[in-house]
Amino acid sequence: MFDLENYPLIERISDPDIIKAFEDKLASFKPDLNAKAILLSFAHGWNEEDIQKVSTLPVDEYYALFKMSESDELRKIINGCLQFDRISNATEPMKRISARAKEALRRIGLESPINARRVMRYGINIDDGLIQQRRSLQIQILKRLVRKVCF
Repeated sequence: MFDLENYPLIERISDPDIIKAFEDKLASFKPDLNAKAILLSFAHGWNEEDIQKVSTLPVDEYYALFKMSESDELRKIINGCLQFDRISNATEPMKRISARAKEALRRIGLESPINARRVMRYGINIDDGLIQQRRSLQIQILKRLVRKVCF
């Protein structure tokens, strides 16, 4: 929401104070880098302590982690989170990791049609109507924020 690069009205926002406020808010969502290392390590196994730690992360942290990661690293993190769906006797913390990762992927999928297609490979299906609704709502919120800050 606070990533101005994802908004079509970005070229209309030129006030450095507004841009700085949005950048600061976006930066506040930076995830715990230890969590990133733990999730990357899930490709090689895990322990109960690591499972407990990352199972308590809020969806916003998973979202930020996914958005900050790229390419092979991103795939490893996502696959590490979703592998618990394939375990028949997964613990509740394992199920929470998978559920929160899926919710973060849903958010990403709602950002744009291309992201909706990207998250499909992980079993996340986004309705195109929802994408348009979300985009419209984001534009309305952005306009309100700009009005509050500028006027």
